[in-house]
Amino acid sequence: MIIIIEPTYARHDHAAVNAALIQAVALACPGEEILFAATALHRGFVEQFGPLPPGTQFCGIDVLPPGGVHLRRFMAQWRAIRLAMRRKRPRAIILLSSGPETFFAARAIVTEFATVKLFVVLHGNLIDGTGWRSRDPRHRLFDYRSGLAVARHPRIRMVVLEDYIRTAVITLGAIPVASLSTWPHPLNSSEIDERDRPVAVGRPIRIAFVGAASRSKGFDKFVALIRVIAGHPAAARYEFRFIGAPIEPFPEAAGIIALPAEPLPRDRFIAELRDIDYVMLPFATDSYELTASGSLLDCVSQAKPVISLDIAAVRTMADQFGDIGYVRSSMTEIETLLKSEHGIADPGLYRAFQTSLRAICASRTPAGIAPLVRRDLGS
Repeated sequence: MIIIIEPTYARHDHAAVNAALIQAVALACPGEEILFAATALHRGFVEQFGPLPPGTQFCGIDVLPPGGVHLRRFMAQWRAIRLAMRRKRPRAIILLSSGPETFFAARAIVTEFATVKLFVVLHGNLIDGTGWRSRDPRHRLFDYRSGLAVARHPRIRMVVLEDYIRTAVITLGAIPVASLSTWPHPLNSSEIDERDRPVAVGRPIRIAFVGAASRSKGFDKFVALIRVIAGHPAAARYEFRFIGAPIEPFPEAAGIIALPAEPLPRDRFIAELRDIDYVMLPFATDSYELTASGSLLDCVSQAKPVISLDIAAVRTMADQFGDIGYVRSSMTEIETLLKSEHGIADPGLYRAFQTSLRAICASRTPAGIAPLVRRDLGS
């Protein structure tokens, strides 16, 4: 028996990756009982990406709304895990997300139950375990870094979603190597676009910024680039779009590009992504060493080449599978690229980028990562 729990998110957050991870576990351990524990609402969002694997059982749990790190959140997660364990005694538990309180709950569980193994999936908040830290001892007692220290136990493994994150974590000394697993961020088979979509012919090339717009993701750089290109003869060759929603104010975008008030529904987001040619990734190079990029993974599932700064996520994929777009060391170099005579319109290069992206995509399906999950879960 394997129990898979979403202890942090009650609504739609992480539904896509959770759906894929559940499928991967089922493929990794065929014939083994699986219990999925989450809120009924979250289960509904997960099942929008396809039904749960045949035979998967479900246990409804309570998940506190977002807001702060405190003892009550730890107690809620600890109770949720124990509730699921009262239904079935598993050999392994997978916690699909984590905050500081999750690590304390995990340690309490392995202390109480002598044989169970816990796998804790780490998302973007891993940076909280390595960056700035409050000097207030009340905060330090129960923060992410303290949680990582408490969770150092031979039956607790931390799961990162990219090889480059593993490299950064080891370099920073945040987690012992022996406690680390890598399950490359999986993609949902239902969203993968296998149709041939060549680069634009007879119309401007469409370049989009996708996802949540913030300064750490470089949306301000994207706006500045549009402004510069608009004053150059090359402007007629391009159409710039934004597929997402801002998570902070961008007054400088007024008159440059429209800012939607709310995020798009997932199906509409995918439809609009399929209608563009390139995705711009002007991310701050140090902000994405410890987190997987959802925007980049959407590029992979839709075979959309990128125009990117030299970030670890793109570099690692290119090293393994071949170039997936145009990578430059600065926004000035990206500006020069777009202004150049041939720019980004070469159809042969575009097809080569798509070939690399499709190879990455095949390795990121639930079936693609199942062998790695099986290696760690055992049998």
